[in-house]
Amino acid sequence: MVDQLEARRGGLSCPEGPLTRIANAEHESGGGGTDHPPRPGAVGMLLATGEVVLTATGRMTSPFPPVRLGTSRAVTSTVRAAAAWLLHNAAEEALARGNLFARRQFLLALRSPRQADTDSAECFLFTPRDNMPTGQVACPTVRPRPLHSEHP
Repeated sequence: MVDQLEARRGGLSCPEGPLTRIANAEHESGGGGTDHPPRPGAVGMLLATGEVVLTATGRMTSPFPPVRLGTSRAVTSTVRAAAAWLLHNAAEEALARGNLFARRQFLLALRSPRQADTDSAECFLFTPRDNMPTGQVACPTVRPRPLHSEHP
């Protein structure tokens, strides 16, 4: 990531990475996504500054925070703002669904978000309920062996 920024400053061509795609998406959409009606959100989709998307239940998110890629500090700030945006919108979605447990978890994660927190928030926001993991175990249950043998 830092190499890509250094390559930009030096005028070298850099491979297209996730930050380049975000900048291109912002440039193509004119910097804000308010011109078009909100599109359905998806896990892993790229958003531009100010873009509003629909959650899996059809609710609109708040506008995406500004995307700044000028310096390493600006990139870090953008990543933190995107994580806070995901967690805040996931908490609001959980409240709308009546899931107070998930809401509390997302609000607690706002203090110091980890990758797992943002991944679960993104999944909660944009994965339809029919595709959510159900908690079923992948392997069949194992029957416990008897403690005492039946034969003396």
